[in-house]
Amino acid sequence: MPIISSVSQNSTSQTNTSTGVSSTTENQSKNENDSAEIAKDNRRIELSDRAQKIQKLNEEFFKGGPSSVKITPDFIARLQEYGFLDKNQANQLSASAQQTAIEDKSSLGQLSNFIDSFSEKLEKQNPTDSLISTLNKAKSIISNFDGSKPSSLASDIKTVSAELTQYINDNEIDKDDKEQLEELNLALKIADNLKPDNLSTTKVNNYLKILSGSL
Repeated sequence: MPIISSVSQNSTSQTNTSTGVSSTTENQSKNENDSAEIAKDNRRIELSDRAQKIQKLNEEFFKGGPSSVKITPDFIARLQEYGFLDKNQANQLSASAQQTAIEDKSSLGQLSNFIDSFSEKLEKQNPTDSLISTLNKAKSIISNFDGSKPSSLASDIKTVSAELTQYINDNEIDKDDKEQLEELNLALKIADNLKPDNLSTTKVNNYLKILSGSL
């Protein structure tokens, strides 16, 4: 009889231990699920806020397509307001915008035309000039400024900007051409912060529609 009692007590103890472990596991699982849901909700709110800002940016500056956009201090200030640029970036880019082509800012369409004419001039002088390839990539980037014309040539904006900067610094360039190249470089730096693939109006509208049903 004492042996039976001992077995019974051990069994009860094991059951209690098992119940305790199960309860702890369930609580941990619940806490993890709650944390995941909170993180998901925060992410949805964050992305929804960004998407709405992009939509406003499109409505204000991209009505005529990317070719009509001009990189002005006002445009840069709006990017800072919407959180696409931090204060230091905005100050640096705004200073560059004020220094380049002070009389009249070139639109991205005008810069694209400049790329064509300048590339043609380079090809006549030196068909193997490395800047020709850089300019072709730069044209793809500014053509996709609003995310409407994605291209593999526009995938590495930082490298294209660095190549253009090096060319400007290392070569004697006509004053007007230099101003245009500097404006182009400014546009590239803005594009790098905007991440054009995330700016497509269609993508933003679809995303907002999805979010409105899930929030």
